[in-house]
Amino acid sequence: MIFLFSILFWFSLATPIVSQDNKKTQTENDPSGMLKQFNLTPENPNEKYQKERDALNNQAQKKILKKTFDSLSDREVDDYLKYMGMSTNGSTYTKRLRLRRALDLDNKEIKEQNPFDDPKKKKGSKVVIESASEAEYLSVDKTKSGTVILKGDVKVKLGDGILRADSVMIDSKRKELYAEGGVDFNDGDLDIKGEKLIYDMDLQRGAIYNTKASKYPSRFIGKKIKKIDEKKYVLDMGYFTTCAAEVPHYSLRAKKIIVQEGNNILATNVWLNIGGTNLFWVPLYYATNLGSGWVVQAGRSNYQGLFVQGHYQWSDPMSALSLLMPIGRQIKIDYYEKTGQAVQFSFWKMSPWLNYNLDLGFANYKQYQANLGYGTKLQNKLFESPVTNQVDRGNLCLKADGRVDSNAKCIMPAADFIQQNYPSLYPYLPNGRVVDYGSINQPWHKVDFLANAKSRNVEKDGTRNIQMKFEKYSTPTFDYEFGYKYQFNNTLRSFYTRRARRLPLIKQTQDWRFDYTETRGDLTVNLFAERRLLYNILKSSSGSTRSDFFPIIDTLPRATIKNSTEITRLPYFESPLYWDMNLIYSVTRYYTSPRASQLKIPAPQYPTDLSDPWATYSPNLLRTQYLTNGETGFRTNMNFGNYVAFQPLLYYGALKQSQDLPSTGSTISPSDLSRDRDLKRNSYEYVKSYDKLSFGTPLLLFTADYRRMYAIKRELPEKTIYKGRDAQHEIEFAITSNHFEEFEFSLRNIRDLRQFANDYNPQPTGAERWYFTIFRISGFYDFYDGFVKKRETLLERKRSFYSGIFMNNDLVYHTPKKTFLYNNLTLAYKMGGFSLPFVKIFKAFELGGSWYHVYRAAFLDNYRIYLQTDFQLTRNHGFEIDLDSRVTQPWRYTNQVGNAQLFQSNGTLDPLAASNAYLLGNDPVYQRTSFIDDIVNGTGLGGTSEKQKTALNINRLLLVYKMNLHNFEYRFGYAMELRSIQGGLSFDNQITFYNQSLFFTISLININLGDENSFSRLGRTRLYRFRKKPLTATTSTSSISVEDKK
Repeated sequence: MIFLFSILFWFSLATPIVSQDNKKTQTENDPSGMLKQFNLTPENPNEKYQKERDALNNQAQKKILKKTFDSLSDREVDDYLKYMGMSTNGSTYTKRLRLRRALDLDNKEIKEQNPFDDPKKKKGSKVVIESASEAEYLSVDKTKSGTVILKGDVKVKLGDGILRADSVMIDSKRKELYAEGGVDFNDGDLDIKGEKLIYDMDLQRGAIYNTKASKYPSRFIGKKIKKIDEKKYVLDMGYFTTCAAEVPHYSLRAKKIIVQEGNNILATNVWLNIGGTNLFWVPLYYATNLGSGWVVQAGRSNYQGLFVQGHYQWSDPMSALSLLMPIGRQIKIDYYEKTGQAVQFSFWKMSPWLNYNLDLGFANYKQYQANLGYGTKLQNKLFESPVTNQVDRGNLCLKADGRVDSNAKCIMPAADFIQQNYPSLYPYLPNGRVVDYGSINQPWHKVDFLANAKSRNVEKDGTRNIQMKFEKYSTPTFDYEFGYKYQFNNTLRSFYTRRARRLPLIKQTQDWRFDYTETRGDLTVNLFAERRLLYNILKSSSGSTRSDFFPIIDTLPRATIKNSTEITRLPYFESPLYWDMNLIYSVTRYYTSPRASQLKIPAPQYPTDLSDPWATYSPNLLRTQYLTNGETGFRTNMNFGNYVAFQPLLYYGALKQSQDLPSTGSTISPSDLSRDRDLKRNSYEYVKSYDKLSFGTPLLLFTADYRRMYAIKRELPEKTIYKGRDAQHEIEFAITSNHFEEFEFSLRNIRDLRQFANDYNPQPTGAERWYFTIFRISGFYDFYDGFVKKRETLLERKRSFYSGIFMNNDLVYHTPKKTFLYNNLTLAYKMGGFSLPFVKIFKAFELGGSWYHVYRAAFLDNYRIYLQTDFQLTRNHGFEIDLDSRVTQPWRYTNQVGNAQLFQSNGTLDPLAASNAYLLGNDPVYQRTSFIDDIVNGTGLGGTSEKQKTALNINRLLLVYKMNLHNFEYRFGYAMELRSIQGGLSFDNQITFYNQSLFFTISLININLGDENSFSRLGRTRLYRFRKKPLTATTSTSSISVEDKK
């Protein structure tokens, strides 16, 4: 982390340092003094001080002259005008104005600034009495100071605000204003009402007691509100709400609430109060138009038990102008009865020069295992847990004090004690052990950091880009256990996502990466370093866990230098001819399974064994590979009319590959020797020709990519290729069609053109030189637009609804064997933006499925059906449904079950299917079925018994009822997902069950105050157009305005 910030700091300071050095050099090389005209040379300090002193004296003289000017008589004014040679015609006012201008007494600097006053001192607010029924002036002496008392519907202007009250007292000596009775102070869009006001006119600060304030659409009520700065107010012991009811349905009660300029709210010690009951507390709440809010979710799950999940997010719009400060921040606090507690933090920034996202997490994980009684007494009920926190902690140990539950030193395992003293009981011990059952708490943590810093130098035509990624997880299941919930997106607005699917949250790998790219004109330099880590489950012979992430591959480093220069333009084609030079150097380290530490001195009872029972593990380097590749050549593009294009490329280069093995003192293994020879065979000079020919139109486009690498001077001869010449020689044919905007058709295959050696037998046939043929068709057909070209942007579309069919199909054909391999089909119906008599708006609806079919081995097929919908019945009530079903026993859709285990095709036996047949006898549970039968029986129409026999089972189900009230969204939900955990008597088996949970969610999406600032307006527009799914608005007018009303 310190390394990152150091790089960013020096990166940001690089440009100013260079500019200062250039400025200094220019000053030293300017003997003629021309740069002095542009204020680039320092002035003499004495001269600067004298100029400031003269200016101050001049202002003082004008100030004195102005005061004496007002006491001149009319005759003296005429005399001075004659003396200065000016006209004496006109009225008295005209002559005085003429003399004032001649003496330069109308300077704003003289009017507004006293040269003897502190220029940093703020001027007091101007008080203007606009109306009052009665007025009384009280003065103790003959000085100008006194007290003005106003009564009866008083209206006074204080700075930019208006004050109304029953009575107002203005003390001109103390510069204070007091108001009582029906106090109403309006400052822009903020309106404050109270019983009493005290205001300091010099400091422009004040306080209103027993106050009620409103700043649309929010209301603030408290004991006292104070103005502590320009457009900044503090409310003590109060609450605020956006509910318009006289008795608000909800409120946020806080010890102190600060309303700032920019429509920001900062509150401390905040309670969420609904219906007069405090439900949720946070120490700090910060709301801006850029995005803020919280999500609180509580419920009960089968294996998690009772749980409470809190998620709070706030943003700072002014951080967009900061170099490092994050724009958005998140904090997540979770409690689970069975699995532990977690605290997580997120920080992110988006700016033209720096973007980053930092996730930190800490957890107290409770280890769990399957309950021994599960499957017999629990019956998978909702409020009965299939897990227990009483887990196997190892062998029970007999302590020195004769007990097993003390902290004394262990003297021997309990199993050994039974074997020595009660040998008749020892055979009854499971696996010869006495298990120590108890709870185990594990501290977990995670760090996930991704950053990108960039700069651009227009003068030098250069750019710099740095990307860094760092991941550090103590366990791959951190997000799997503590990330399954509703949560906010890291976007400019606080939209939250539905519950993420749990399985992808298991993180088996980690990635550390550094990528630096700099361009200067035609030159590009890249430095890349990476380490990939894999989680290894390890345990020492003593039983202690040593599982951790260990490296599997390092790239240290990979340097790439590229230069592409346009040297000329081809006649007739007017296309540029480029001269390219590329250089790549890479060092890659490969690792194998971690290595356990060994004892330096063997134990006396095992004199030849150096294994350590409490061993630690370290990375085990397998080999280091080096790659050097340099090439240079020419490329261009030639267009023959509108239908034919040719892109030739011709390079000459050299490739060198080698490896280093760690010194183990043993002989080289056959696999290492074979790899070394292969690297030498692939080290050579070469001539490379990559040419592409395109013919046709977007409706039907034919392309042919010809690729040949002619190898010269191989380090080790390649005997399978004729004279070792063809390192690569192939041509790829493709027919594509993308004429329609939402559709894509393609057909691809590759033919090998290499010439093999004469003694290489058997020679490949013509059919065997073809690779797999891949046919793809993908697209979305809208029933309303058809194949008409869509508008370029959402703002240009005239409607906000859609309905159509989505299809994606990949068919793979084994060309040499002339048979199909597999087909992957996804078909779905999508619609949104529609209203029905009983449904206000279908935001989104999608129903579809996928079928992965393996030809000649149908038992490997995979089926999936899914349903996703989000709709509003009314403005405040809606539903979300997410259903995902999978075929868990796909072979039951074939005849490879029971006694009919042999699959026949056209009357002949398929040996592949026969060898993989499932011999399951006549068990009724595993009888053959069909997809249609499973759909019918899965609904329960065939009875409970048939429902339990279906091969198509629910993998995931989510039902949510939503209520949108004010800025809150309440969710009542039910979730069910298929899970597997360890179980059995020895905890080495798996128990599969449905994890069911009921939950209730409160989401405070945002609190808006007045007009939105430019940051939030820009963020919301960009978010809707580029992040959200298209065509989800509810009207046919501006989609952005609809989104802003949410």
